Amino acid sequence: MNLLGSVLREILPATILLVVLVIIGGFIIMRARKMVKGSKKSEMPFTLSQLRKLHKRGELSDEEFQRAKVSMIDKARKQ
Repeated sequence: MNLLGSVLREILPATILLVVLVIIGGFIIMRARKMVKGSKKSEMPFTLSQLRKLHKRGELSDEEFQRAKVSMIDKARKQ
């Protein structure tokens, strides 16, 4: 019985440390994946509805709106 207790005292801290490191590593990997996936979505500074609102308020001319819309559509097709 004493032998089992001494083995557990030696192995248990290392096992707990290993489990904690695996969990932390998993969270880091998940966060990195979200950042990589999210970076493609953040390339477009405006949504089409935001551009429409700017155009409707007169902050974008017809030509500027069309160019921005075509650019957004081209970028979306490339992704």
